[in-house]
Amino acid sequence: MRPTESLEALVEILGTLQDRGLVRLLPPTPGRRAQLYDHLLYPEDEIADPPVEEVHAILKSVPSPPRDEDLDELRLQLEDLTRRVSFLERELDLCAPLEDDGDSTPSP
Repeated sequence: MRPTESLEALVEILGTLQDRGLVRLLPPTPGRRAQLYDHLLYPEDEIADPPVEEVHAILKSVPSPPRDEDLDELRLQLEDLTRRVSFLERELDLCAPLEDDGDSTPSP
């Protein structure tokens, strides 16, 4: 393994390996944008073609990254909680900022 400079460089390397018959592009996985490759250096007694269903089942078990809608909802919840804490601080007359001295108790 060695680092690659960018995704474009990696795609170029994989294209070269594909042209040489050393890797192949796997069929697209439903619901995923990632392109998957498989090497073609299997020993003769090893199966080179895992069933596509098996590959899809494995990929379904990998969590997807958060969607923009999920992140937007989390931002809204954070803003709401921030407003509520600010309100409670005002109500409890704890408007003075907390000092970060390692002690989490507010100073009056």
